Amino acid sequence: QCYGAIVKSGSNYDVVAEGYGSLTVEFSDAVMGSRFPSDVLELHMAADNAGPEPCRFASGSFPGVNDYCGWRGTIQSAINVKEAAGLATAPSWADGDRHTSFRFNGPLEEEVLFWMSLQISAVEVAWEGTCTWYDEPALLHRSAGGATWSSELLLGQGREVLQLEGASVKQLRLQGSGTCRLQEVTLLGDSALRPGWRRMPLLKNQGTKVGTTLFFNPQNPEAFDQEICMQMCEERADCASISFFASEYCWLRKKCVVGDEEPIDVDDTTRWTYFRSDCTPPVRPARGAQIHFASRSV
Repeated sequence: QCYGAIVKSGSNYDVVAEGYGSLTVEFSDAVMGSRFPSDVLELHMAADNAGPEPCRFASGSFPGVNDYCGWRGTIQSAINVKEAAGLATAPSWADGDRHTSFRFNGPLEEEVLFWMSLQISAVEVAWEGTCTWYDEPALLHRSAGGATWSSELLLGQGREVLQLEGASVKQLRLQGSGTCRLQEVTLLGDSALRPGWRRMPLLKNQGTKVGTTLFFNPQNPEAFDQEICMQMCEERADCASISFFASEYCWLRKKCVVGDEEPIDVDDTTRWTYFRSDCTPPVRPARGAQIHFASRSV
């Protein structure tokens, strides 16, 4: 099985799956927090009667992979990514494969709210065909907590790249007015981190909870974010790490994390431990060591 795996686009993975079990295909981007409903899964079968071409699937569920492909044997190469909790279906213009597009004739108002802030180096926008504009297109973005929008003008033709130079982005908006087809929006970057912070999958031993818990409020989703929680931790002398649960809550922790601690699940993409890299963990005696106290009577 390859269930819940994190895979890189364009890479090859060898997975062995025996039998005639059902297959569910779900593509998602852990950082962006979006599912890509139009991507395709490719299976390569290793069997004497395997066909010459790989079997391809769109997202969805199938009663039997062997029956569907018309083959018998062992799946040798497969990519099957499960849905991560709390992710919303991506709009067609952000499905990650350039095979879909969104046509508009009039106002363009498309917006995405990410479940965690992203540190974006660049944005690539692809328009299909010749576009006619009445109001200039623009890309707007802002950080978490209802910050002021920053605006970048777009050319609105072909493929264009905007350099955001590591800006923290919680919300992204495309606006303008005209006739065109928006093919794809691609973000280059990673999960946002405040200076002096690192992250790793949620630890088994998360340490003692301190301070106030930050809860997700569906009525005000832009106010829940890992950067806001990190800032809350920085304001307390007794806080050295946080436990962040996507679209749920964030706990402040006293624990000073080194980075080599054991996580609950290394493939979990919705629960994270963020920790300050400038804290010093307490020194503990090595296992089995003895500590001797000397005393002297006068």
